[in-house]
Amino acid sequence: KWRTSAGFVFPGRRSALQSNQHGSLPHYTRVEQLREPWEENVLHTGKLKPTVDWKTFSWNERSSDFMAPRKVPVPSHPVTIHLAGKRRAEELQQYTSLEEAKWRSKLVVENERFGVHRTAPAVE
Repeated sequence: KWRTSAGFVFPGRRSALQSNQHGSLPHYTRVEQLREPWEENVLHTGKLKPTVDWKTFSWNERSSDFMAPRKVPVPSHPVTIHLAGKRRAEELQQYTSLEEAKWRSKLVVENERFGVHRTAPAVE
């Protein structure tokens, strides 16, 4: 396909420098730009400010410092959002009775027990 009477034409002959050059080199202007020294946050100078103004307090004004560590009071009883014991059983019973009342209100038949008359297991 690429052979002619003179031999191979495509891709042609290359020098050693051309053969060893990477195929995805950046443009020469980008290479020049990358040689310049790097400056951090050139596009964002003066825009970013600290989120908290850290003011230091003297020892006598330490009560004004909200970030000063304080002792956390230890609760006398376990802190939880879940009920336990008798109160949990009462809440569970109340919920169960409400659900059963809702189910009975949707019941259409007179007897809630479902009975099947079996004649023979082979027929089923």
